[in-house]
Formats: sequence, structure tokens, C-alpha cells
Amino acid sequence: MPRPKRILASDLTLADLKRLLVAKEQIAPLEEKKSKLEAELAAVNAQLGKLGVAGKPAAKRGRKPGRKPGRKPGRPAAKKAGRRVAKKAGSPVAKKVGRRATKKVAPKSGTLTDVIVKLIRANGKPMEFKAIMAAIKKGKLVKTKSKNFANVLRRTLSTSTAVKRVARATYGV
Repeated sequence: MPRPKRILASDLTLADLKRLLVAKEQIAPLEEKKSKLEAELAAVNAQLGKLGVAGKPAAKRGRKPGRKPGRKPGRPAAKKAGRRVAKKAGSPVAKKVGRRATKKVAPKSGTLTDVIVKLIRANGKPMEFKAIMAAIKKGKLVKTKSKNFANVLRRTLSTSTAVKRVARATYGV
């Protein structure tokens, strides 16, 4: 960054000199006012100190540094709910333990991709989306809690590696 250019008094015009003189005359009263306000502020702080209010810093946001509250040092963190799977004795269907207790799809039906592949192979030729949807709903091949199963089916068809798009809304194996 270049240094500012020095201005010599001989380079200034009479108007510039008058402007500088007015500014200098305004500085002295402002400095006096500043010192009076600082003294008044010191007096207010002293009164607050007597009342026991002074010295409290503004509240900071966030957690204080150090260990997390509620845990004893050296103990491992608790396992999260929803990650454990509990199995009933003799039952092929497992259910999750935690916030969302949902049953898995029965083992005989497999995944949605498996069902789609079986449908297309049984048909012998590529199927349209509407036909796949109708066959799954009619035969109750997939158990779901989805409010919009069509979107689930579309996503499965578009992301599956086992099913290929042959034409618009037509899928084959």
C-alpha cells in the first residue's frame, strides 16, 4: 500500500487553511465532553459495583468447554436408540427397538427390487410403470406404510441396477 502524499502548508489554499482551523476549534470542546462522559460512566459503574451487578460479562452462547454434562469421566457414551435390533425366539421377522418400531418385510417377499425383477421375468417382456404398480397392488406383494407408494416405486426403478429403463415408463431386466 503506497504511503499517503504529504501536504505542505505552502501547498494549501486560504480556504483549506480556514477549514482546518474550524475543525481544530471543534476538537477541543468534543474532547472536554468526552472526558466528562467517561467520568460519569465511571461513577455509574462504581454504583453498580456497590449493588453487586457490575463485573458480570454478557451471556455467551453455546456450551461451555470441557466434558459433556451428565456423563462421568471415563465412561463410554450410551448407545443410540434405533440402532439395536431385537429378535423374538423362533420368529423370522425382526423389529427395530427405538423411536420407530417398524417390522421388516417378510423374508419370502424380499426387497422391492426383487419383487419387480420377479414380475418382469414372469411377464417375459418389459413392463410399463402402470402395469408394475397395478400388479404389486393387486397381488399385495409389498407391505408398505408409504402414503405415496408410486413415488417409492419410481425411485426404486430409477436407482436400481437390476432393472433397466427400456423406453419411456417401460422397464426390463
